[in-house]
Amino acid sequence: MAMTDLPVELIYPILDFLHAEDILFTFRLVCRQFYRIVENYDRLKIQLRRQTSKAVIQRLCRVVRPKNVTSLLFEKSHLNPDNIECFFQSAAIDQFNRLRSLTLNNIETDDLERFVTPLSTLTSVTVNMKANSGRRYYIVVPCLTRIINLENIRQLTLDINSRVINAISWPKNCTIEQLTLRCCSYRQFCNIFDRSSNLKDFILDDNFTGDLDSSIRPKTCRSLTSLTLKEIDLPMEELEFFLSLHPRLISLTLTTEQNVSWNTFQHFSRWEKFLQSTLPLLKNFNFSMSNQCDQFENVESILSPLCTSFWLETKRWFFTCQYTEGSSFKTIQLYSSAYSTAQFPDSLNRANLSYAITTMSSGNQPNRSRMWSARVNLDWMINAIITNTFKVPDQHYFRHVTCLAFDVDANPEWWPVDALQEISTWIDLSQLHEIWILETSPYELQFDDIKFLLAQAPQVRTFGLAYNGLPSRIIHIGSVVSGRIDHLKIRDADILCVKTTLEYIKHVSTITFQQLIDGSTVLADIIGYLTRQNIKFNKILQDYEPQLNFFREKTRLFNEHLIDSFSPLQLITITFLVTTICLSVYQFLFEHDDDLFARIRQTLFTTARRLPFVQRKINEARAATLKSVCDDMAKSIAGHEFTTVLPQQGLSQEKLIQKLEEYRKLEKFSFQSGKISGCVYKLAKPDMTEIYNKVFALFGETNPLHVDVFPDIRTMEAETVRCVATMFHGDTDVCGTMTSGGTESILMACKTYRDLAIAKGISKPEM
Repeated sequence: MAMTDLPVELIYPILDFLHAEDILFTFRLVCRQFYRIVENYDRLKIQLRRQTSKAVIQRLCRVVRPKNVTSLLFEKSHLNPDNIECFFQSAAIDQFNRLRSLTLNNIETDDLERFVTPLSTLTSVTVNMKANSGRRYYIVVPCLTRIINLENIRQLTLDINSRVINAISWPKNCTIEQLTLRCCSYRQFCNIFDRSSNLKDFILDDNFTGDLDSSIRPKTCRSLTSLTLKEIDLPMEELEFFLSLHPRLISLTLTTEQNVSWNTFQHFSRWEKFLQSTLPLLKNFNFSMSNQCDQFENVESILSPLCTSFWLETKRWFFTCQYTEGSSFKTIQLYSSAYSTAQFPDSLNRANLSYAITTMSSGNQPNRSRMWSARVNLDWMINAIITNTFKVPDQHYFRHVTCLAFDVDANPEWWPVDALQEISTWIDLSQLHEIWILETSPYELQFDDIKFLLAQAPQVRTFGLAYNGLPSRIIHIGSVVSGRIDHLKIRDADILCVKTTLEYIKHVSTITFQQLIDGSTVLADIIGYLTRQNIKFNKILQDYEPQLNFFREKTRLFNEHLIDSFSPLQLITITFLVTTICLSVYQFLFEHDDDLFARIRQTLFTTARRLPFVQRKINEARAATLKSVCDDMAKSIAGHEFTTVLPQQGLSQEKLIQKLEEYRKLEKFSFQSGKISGCVYKLAKPDMTEIYNKVFALFGETNPLHVDVFPDIRTMEAETVRCVATMFHGDTDVCGTMTSGGTESILMACKTYRDLAIAKGISKPEM
C-alpha cells in the first residue's frame, strides 16, 4: 500500500511529528493529493529558532495559512536578533486566530507586548525573558496579567525574575491548571492559590524569596495534586507547614543542590508519620539531598526509618544512600532510586572511598533487604589500614558489601607484602558477588593479588575489568578467571580487545562489553568480525543493549535538534563543510611523512606569508632582487646594437663569421683560466678540441630519438651505459640513459629515486 492510499485520519498523526518546514516545503509538493491534505491540515507547529534565517521565515509566512497554525515557538539570540521583527513584517499576528500554544525564549520586553496583545485563543504560554527584563517591569507586568486573564489559558510557564512575578495582580477565578515559576514570594504564592481554584500542578524552579510566614495561609489549595520544589532551602518545620497546605497531593518532588544539615537528614528520614497523616494520597515521591561536613553521626539512624514496610511495601519508595570521601571532603547523598540510572561501578563516585546502600525490589515484590556496594581507591585504603587512619561512618557496613570495585592508580609493587590480606579485616570478601578492577595504565594489579581476591571470595560470579589497551592483560586475566566465574564484564573495549577476549577466555557463561571506545564504529567492527567468524552474538548484543539504547536515544535527540534548527539545504552545506574540514585535518595529521611540528611550522610560515603586509614586503624584496639581476646583465652588453628584424637578404659566409666574432667579444670572463665553476668543462689538452670538432662534424646531423634511422647513436649510448654499470658492479637488470647536461642529470636521478620509493611503499619521499 502506498502512502497516497492512506486515509486522512492516518496521515494527520504522521504530520504531527513533522516540522512545519518539511510539511510545507517538501511533503506538500509531492503530489496534488498531498497538497490538498496539507492545505486542510490544521495542526501546524511553527518553530523559529535562533538559527532560522530570514529567508525561511519569509517563505513560511508566504506559504502558511494562519488559521492552520496551532503552535508558535520563537527563540531570540544575539546571532539572529531580528527574526521576530522579520516575522511581524511578513505576517499579521492577529490572523493566527486558532493559535493554542505560544513559546517565547530569551525575548525582549517589546517583543512580549507585540505578541500578547492580539492573541486571545491561547491555552499554553511559556515566557523566558532576558535578565534585564525586570528593569521595565512596568511594561512586562501588564502583558503577563493579560496572559493570565485569557479565558482559555491552562498552562503557564514564567522564567522571569521574582520582582516581575511578585508584582503581577492575579485575577479571580484564574483558569490555569499547570503553573511553572522560576521563583516568587510566599505571599504571592498564597495570592495565586487563592485565585486559582483549578490549579493542579505547581513547579517552583528556585526557592521562595523572603521568609515563609506561617501566619499567612492560602484560603484554598486543595485542588493541587502535583508539586515540584527545586533548589528548596527551607527549614524542615517550614517545609512541613508548606506541604500541609496541600493534603491532596499525589505526586511530590523535592530536590536541592545545596548542602543541607545532618539534622535535616535525620528529620527527613522520620517523615513516615508526617506523610501518613498529612499526605495520605501521595503515590509518587522523589527526592534528592546531600550533606557535606567533617564528622558524621550514625548513618543507620537515617537508613532504618526509611526501610520500614510503609516505605518499601506500602508505597514502594526505594532510595539510595551514598557516602563519598575524598582527600578534602566527605559527603552523604540521599536520593530516590529513580535518580540513579547508571550501573555499578559507575553508580558510585570515583574518590578515595565511595559506598552506597540501596533498597530495591525483586520483580513485582518489594525486597526488604539492602544492596551494599563500594568503590575504593586501593592504594589509599591499604595505606590507611596500615597506618590505622581508616575511619568512615559505620565501618561495620563493609561487612555487608556484595559489589566491590577497586581503583588502581598507584604501583602495586610499592605495597607491603600481603597488603591485600589487610583488606579482609574490614571487608568480608566471602560476601562478595561481583568484583571490578579499574586500573589506570601503566599500573596493574598483580595476578597473584587477583587470585587471592577470587580465592577469598568464592561466591563471586561476576568479574569486571577496565581494558587498558594491552591485549596481553586480557590473556593473563583469562588464565586467572576461567573456570572461576560465570560472567565477565570488560569496559573501554576496542575491536582488538574483543578478538583477544573471545579467543583466549573460555569457560564463562557470558561476556559483556561496556562503554565501547568510538561507540558505533567499534560496534560495527565487532558485529562484522563475529559474523565472519560465525560466532553467535545475540547474547553480546543483548548485554550491550543499555549502552546501545543510550547511544540510539542520544543520536535521535541530536538528529531532531538538527532537523529543528536547520533547513535541509543548511544541513547539506554543514555536512559538506564539516566533512571537508575533518578530511583536511586528518590528512594534515596522519597522511604525511614529515614531523608534525615541522608541518605546523611550515603551515604557520605559509599562512604568515599570505598576510598583506608580509606579502608586500616579499614583493618589494623580490622586485629589488630582480632589478639587481637585470642591471648586472645589462652592464655586460652595454653599447651593443641589437638586431630586431631579420635581414631582407642573407649574410655571406665571411660576414656571418665576422658577426659571430663580434658577439664573442661581449664575453668579459675567460673560462680557459679555470677560475669559473660549473659553467664550461675545459678540455685537458688542445688536441682534444680538434677531436671534439671532428666528432661533432661526424654526428652533428643526427637525432638520437630515431634509433631506427641512427643505430650508430643507439649503439654508442648502450655501450656507454653498460660500461658505467660494470664500473658500479651492476648485473644484467641494471639499465640507464644518457643526458644532455647537469640539470637533466639531476632531474633523472630524482625521478629514479622517486620511482624506487614508490615501489617500496613510500608515497611522499623526502628530498
